Amino acid sequence: MTTKRIVQSAMIAGMMIISTAAVEAQRINREAIAQGNNAGPAVTRPESNAAVELSEAAQDASQTNLGGLLDILARQKKALAGSWLLTVSVTGGQSFKSLSTFTEDGNVIFTDQGDVITEPPNIHVFSAGQGTWTHQGGCSFSQTTLQLVSDLRGNLLGALKLRATLTLNPSRDAYSGVWKATFTNPAGNPIASFEGTIDAQRIKSEPLP
Repeated sequence: MTTKRIVQSAMIAGMMIISTAAVEAQRINREAIAQGNNAGPAVTRPESNAAVELSEAAQDASQTNLGGLLDILARQKKALAGSWLLTVSVTGGQSFKSLSTFTEDGNVIFTDQGDVITEPPNIHVFSAGQGTWTHQGGCSFSQTTLQLVSDLRGNLLGALKLRATLTLNPSRDAYSGVWKATFTNPAGNPIASFEGTIDAQRIKSEPLP
């Protein structure tokens, strides 16, 4: 059953319980009024045990359904947390591997295959990427990260900002996405941009036999 159907079923169940309690309370009130008219002056009568129990049950169900819904939403927002093995493809270029970890508090760190380029004319070194991620709703997430780029002597050549939109699959063990990266010089001026796609698999714990 999908998350949407679970939430709908819980809400319908809660509404049915509340509706039953309301009908029972109305019936008791009508009986009390009729008895009061026949017996003379109105007398305040306590609610029956059945009405009290139904009212309490409705309140408990409502709180339970709300708590369950909030728990589902909280887990959905953190569903991307964990470590992943990525295949990153550059439009019009090659593909490479990357390792990425998303923390529950919204931070992300990653390292790419080939972070050190020693072949001229573009000799450079990439730092590990760091940044943040946010839940956009449903199975959609966004990511923004930065990498510093330097030469082999450690002189800063610029920075690479990457932004991505990621979509988690229903089983939460894989995601796909699109990304765009902009390279800027040390002064912050854009020099070049790249884009492509991502396919990722969650790294799962595998105990020794």
